Amino acid sequence: MDSIEIYMTKNNDREIHFSLLNQQESADSESTLIKTQHPIRNLKEDQARFLWFYHCHNFMIELKNNDNKRAKQEMIAHCRRESQDERTLSRIDDFERESLEENAKHAIEWYTKNSFIFRSINTVFRREKISNVYNFRYMIKLLCQQLKDQHKKFLDNYKESKSSERLYRGQQLQLKDINLLKDHVNDIISLNGFISTTLNKNIAMKFAFQPRGQGFERVLFEIDADINDESNVIFANIKELSRYPQEEEILFSIGTIFRIKAVKFNNEKQLYIVRLKVTHRNELHAIEYIEQTYLNDMNSSDQSVLFGKLLFDIGEYEFAIKYFTDTLNHLVNSDHNLRATYLNNLG
Repeated sequence: MDSIEIYMTKNNDREIHFSLLNQQESADSESTLIKTQHPIRNLKEDQARFLWFYHCHNFMIELKNNDNKRAKQEMIAHCRRESQDERTLSRIDDFERESLEENAKHAIEWYTKNSFIFRSINTVFRREKISNVYNFRYMIKLLCQQLKDQHKKFLDNYKESKSSERLYRGQQLQLKDINLLKDHVNDIISLNGFISTTLNKNIAMKFAFQPRGQGFERVLFEIDADINDESNVIFANIKELSRYPQEEEILFSIGTIFRIKAVKFNNEKQLYIVRLKVTHRNELHAIEYIEQTYLNDMNSSDQSVLFGKLLFDIGEYEFAIKYFTDTLNHLVNSDHNLRATYLNNLG
């Protein structure tokens, strides 16, 4: 798996991680290859990390509501520790004063502000440390849930008029990363976080043509997305909820997988064009193989068990133990099988 640091222009948050999976047609252990630029990582760790981010949306959606109050306070405490200026601390206070219900209603609005929430969530996804992502589970869960709700409305509005949509994203990449994308044409790519795109090509071009950082090239992503009920890909038009409705933003949830179709330089526009296609779950044979291996080993299909099992294989042992212990303490007494599975993982 190759992590790529991408130069972003939006809201001064300039980095995002890509993960690339070289997927062959046959999904067995010989044909599933994950490459890494970190030689100290082993194959199992890379597979676990890829799978964790792929499932992150479902993990967050299925977190228990009785954890919300505690999760909110953990997130706020973390943000206060990381913040220095009075303006940011004031916004944290504003967020804390809102009720849980108001937070849920305004989740996307809070995220699209140029605020501590946007910066913090993108930072934790960029660093790929799951324990830090978990510190923000409250807000990530609210975003995932509101996006899921908006996705249903999005499908209802579109499915009568069109079956697909072309979306755009303008940003800047280093040439070595562009070449890496070229080398992975027809492979799949995962973006670790919420991914902003737009219906308006001109808006994406403006982002691509903002002043360049040293060593960075302008890139326009053209993303083709099918609009149907069976894709299992969560994305939605958030124009009505965004602080920047003029951007005509389509926001993708965590764990969206794309296939790289082409990478070419446009001489007329003087930028690279990267064509991606949103990939449906039934096309991801290599991921299905890895996933099934885990499910067989766990003897459980519960998402919370998979969440913790992957933590062990990623190498976040202390957090994995804390996660299973905390979750075990909040289980209802009737969940005997799940309790036994948790204890088995702790043992």
